[in-house]
Amino acid sequence: MSETKLRAKIRHGKNDIHLGYFATKAQVVAAREGAHSAIRRWKELNPPPPPFKYKVPSPERLIELIGLGVYDLEISSLAKQAARRHDLLTTLKPSRGFPGASQIAGRTKPEIP
Repeated sequence: MSETKLRAKIRHGKNDIHLGYFATKAQVVAAREGAHSAIRRWKELNPPPPPFKYKVPSPERLIELIGLGVYDLEISSLAKQAARRHDLLTTLKPSRGFPGASQIAGRTKPEIP
């Protein structure tokens, strides 16, 4: 007669991690708890690095730096980033041709004959 083994696995992020096959439910629970505690300890010892954030100066500050003669490649790249940010913000503003919620609320449904 063959013995049925119980499979132990955990989910970490979007991945299933196979822990092995065990004879009893208690062993499966112990393996899962051990794996979870190991992952928690790993995260404590190896925290993810903070995301790098670019600080883009205001256009006025860029003009001031250019006037001082400090214009170099770094300022040029920052100026391009500021221009892209400005372009993105202007494209995200609602246009006058697209009806807003207040314009839609005032409309009535057409009558069906």
